[in-house]
Amino acid sequence: HREPGDWPCQQCNEINFKSRTACRRCSTPRNQTTSSNPTATAATSTTPQTISKPSDWACQFCKVNNFAARTACFQCNRQKQDSTSSTTPSSSTTTKQGDWKCPSCSDMNFGSRIVCRACGTARPSAESNNNTNECVICMEKPIDSVITKCGHSAVCLECGTLIAQCPICRNTFTQQEIIKLYNVH
Repeated sequence: HREPGDWPCQQCNEINFKSRTACRRCSTPRNQTTSSNPTATAATSTTPQTISKPSDWACQFCKVNNFAARTACFQCNRQKQDSTSSTTPSSSTTTKQGDWKCPSCSDMNFGSRIVCRACGTARPSAESNNNTNECVICMEKPIDSVITKCGHSAVCLECGTLIAQCPICRNTFTQQEIIKLYNVH
């Protein structure tokens, strides 16, 4: 969760704690990333941040800045698009079926997530149902829990309490990091 004073790096768009003097991802000093509007953040902006070098590029999909050497966006992993192309990329090259864009920060999320990985905003309810809604472990009970550490929702609470690793991303979690969801049907 973002706290007042946290700041976005204009070089790589990483959100940093207010106590940091340099970006944790790319080491760009904070004073080089401060904008004229200190309350403006990458999470609330709908336009790309300033690109620091002419050869760097902004992802056409999620608007994150990328170093020139990258062929895919570091945040959403979409391929760099040719700026001279007049066509829009096909959905097969930009997202997978079920992936969703956070309405709060515009971060792209895997379809299995029910909360945004960047800001924690809940997935819009119209998009929150997956195709099967079956626990991926027992394949019988409905998915009724979420692993708060990673945001994935793929298991019933009963199966979730028997495992220590997310079946989607393989991140480990504690029993305090899995919660029951209500009104999921």
